Amino acid sequence: MAIDELELLRAIYRRLDREGVVYDNPGVSEEDIKGLFRKLKRLLEQEQGAAPVPPDSPPPEAMAAAAKSEGVIVHCDGGSRGNPGPAGFGFVILDSDGHVLHKGKGFAGYVTNNVAEYQGAIAGLRQAAEMGAKSVTLKSDSELMVHQINGRYRVKKPNLIPLHAEVMGLLRGFEQWRATHVPREENALADALANEAMDRGC
Repeated sequence: MAIDELELLRAIYRRLDREGVVYDNPGVSEEDIKGLFRKLKRLLEQEQGAAPVPPDSPPPEAMAAAAKSEGVIVHCDGGSRGNPGPAGFGFVILDSDGHVLHKGKGFAGYVTNNVAEYQGAIAGLRQAAEMGAKSVTLKSDSELMVHQINGRYRVKKPNLIPLHAEVMGLLRGFEQWRATHVPREENALADALANEAMDRGC
């Protein structure tokens, strides 16, 4: 009987002590391990001629399962035209394989870029919590917000203090969380949604 290599890869991933690998290898993160398995999965799919699931259309039954078992990645962004001015935010929630589980956007009012960035993070984290995610990786191209969340920068602006507190409260509701800064080009979908919200709000 031929071995189903894709199923074997999934079984190894499920049984792998990812936390132990991270602990034994400084500089390696769980995202690095997931990325490696995603590459292996794509290579096996190519060898078998399998058509991969489109990134923006995962099986409906997989959405809640992915959020609850492996956690989610939340890309968020916010912007303002005028700073302060008409502002909007956007967020995208992905599973560990990069499939889009949820997208959202909203008009943030007449506020600064930084306020809109925080509103995007809050909206994305609330949605992830509603989906039942146990762990979350928050990704943003706002270096200021990410460093404030990670405690590297102090929150000095009075209007950001309650927003920062809300983000931290939401993050503490997950079993595990990380906040990482990414280049703007890696946050393109959340950025596009934020701009759509600004366009509609102006």
